[in-house]
Amino acid sequence: ANAFQPNIGDPFAGDAFVTKLTTNGSMVYSTFLGGESLDSSRGIAVNSSGEAIIAGNTSSDNFPTQNPIHGFSGNTDVFVTKFNSQGSALIYSTCLGGDGDEFGRGIALDAAGNAHVVGHTNSQNFPIVPGALRNRSTLFKSIDGGTKWSNDNYGLSLGINSVITSLIVHPTQTSTIYAGTLAGVFKSINGGRTWSAINNGLDIPRVTVLLMDPQTPSTLYAAAQVFDSFVFGVYKSTDGGNTWNLRKNGMGNGEIVSLAIDPATPNILYAGTTTGTQSGGQVFKTTDGADNWSPVGTNVPAPSFSSLAVDPHNHTTIYGASFVNNGGVFKSVDS
Repeated sequence: ANAFQPNIGDPFAGDAFVTKLTTNGSMVYSTFLGGESLDSSRGIAVNSSGEAIIAGNTSSDNFPTQNPIHGFSGNTDVFVTKFNSQGSALIYSTCLGGDGDEFGRGIALDAAGNAHVVGHTNSQNFPIVPGALRNRSTLFKSIDGGTKWSNDNYGLSLGINSVITSLIVHPTQTSTIYAGTLAGVFKSINGGRTWSAINNGLDIPRVTVLLMDPQTPSTLYAAAQVFDSFVFGVYKSTDGGNTWNLRKNGMGNGEIVSLAIDPATPNILYAGTTTGTQSGGQVFKTTDGADNWSPVGTNVPAPSFSSLAVDPHNHTTIYGASFVNNGGVFKSVDS
């Protein structure tokens, strides 16, 4: 009767349904609610206007939505659906979940009619909002000289890829921060409170080093590699990370483990790479902003320099740190 959805979406797996009866048992409306796979309701709440809000679980990628937060995103999502008082139309209907599984367990309304839904999720990317209790990340910030630290920020909780390998603060716009992670490059424009991915063109998201041109802060360099492989590269952005382009011409097949920029002549960069053997590493140099690379230097320890630094007062002096084969700091005075 007065059904929003008169036909069942999947007669084998089954749909949710919603039925409203009057005080004497007459039917006001009764409707299916679902798509082409299993859908089940887990709770219902009704506001003072007689509008029903239903929470449940869906495995249907065509579950009926209206003004959704997002569409179907995983194997099983929670759904939250609000009908008008006659059950003939949706006021809103949304999926709620990430790339894993979600299960709704209950729903309640507050005095203002806002819906509160509880359930279970195993999705690392379940949608959360800034200020939520469990949106902590591996990034910590202190505003009192290191006495106290907080990791209350949103957008960097990336599961097993939450490792932050590099952090850069813009030299003049200090609320702008870049983070290199094992899931790509992220940017904050509010002092680290919220973060957004900026990986357009960054085909290898596992960033091991992130650098900024000190004279032109909109130019960034990222060293990246696919884990446990020889798929690697140096990526360059000239628009503050909005787009990235691969720059590895002449670099060979070694893993990039370190990257340094000459602060006096920032078109000059150095990259420490491995050779894939224990015979020693290799340093590559570019003088044209990473467009072309050439090998330089001898006696580079195996597997390579774990860190490189250019003397800011004498840019022909380079330092390299090695953490294996007895370790040590190496120095070159001829760039």
